[in-house]
Amino acid sequence: MHEGSSWQLRTILVPIDRSAACRSALDVAINVARCNGVETLHLIHAVDPDVFGAVSADLDRQMIEPLIEWGRDLLAAATRHIGDAGLKATSEVIEAAPVDAILDTVARIQADLVVLATRGRIGIRRILGSVGLAVIAYAPCSVLAIPEIAPGWDIRRILLPWNRVDEEFSQPVVEMARKRGAELLVLAETGEDVSAARDFLAGAGVQGGVLRGGSQRIEEAIITAAHQHAVDVVVLFPRPEDARGVKIDRRSQILLHELHCPLLIVRYAAR
Repeated sequence: MHEGSSWQLRTILVPIDRSAACRSALDVAINVARCNGVETLHLIHAVDPDVFGAVSADLDRQMIEPLIEWGRDLLAAATRHIGDAGLKATSEVIEAAPVDAILDTVARIQADLVVLATRGRIGIRRILGSVGLAVIAYAPCSVLAIPEIAPGWDIRRILLPWNRVDEEFSQPVVEMARKRGAELLVLAETGEDVSAARDFLAGAGVQGGVLRGGSQRIEEAIITAAHQHAVDVVVLFPRPEDARGVKIDRRSQILLHELHCPLLIVRYAAR
């Protein structure tokens, strides 16, 4: 997936539902694909066969079949939208719980990125909460979590919560800022990180600035900075439980609930 410090996107997966947030996610996926030379988006719609509980095999099929047809209609509409944007799409309705459908597809197609609506539905279940957090926590690839956002979204200002441990992983974010001509705001997580953050930004050769995390918890500092500076995307790197900073676990729900911009979790993994 990644060679050296370069974040290379080849395969993008987009779970599809009927929510406004999902429409935003699809538009963002198209934007990301165009900027990274990706010609085909991979779409899925999950229909959970256990959503109605165990009744009988025949009755279960009678109740599930309309949901499958509905999912096919959603995928067909999304495919047309992608075609209108000059890209291609593959699509599939999967009979599985949403988390299983997404994670199994990530493994099967070797996805580099999942573009995921955070305030919508996949099949019947809401993505916000257990499904979204499970995908963020367990997907072996990067995840771009999208709330409902205004049409025409683009990356003009990036917020990067940062400490010195992150410097070796941060090059893809610098490349993103350069490619987009975007401003990079580096949020130093502690006072000790401010000087190193300034050196990092100076060496990156992109426009931007360094913000202080202050005395707030880092999640609160991220939300405050994202709102005050009208950032277009927040970028995080997963860290082990014993490391300081943001952990990619149930506490990520704070960010999913409160951020009004996309949240990008960058993961490095070999194909």
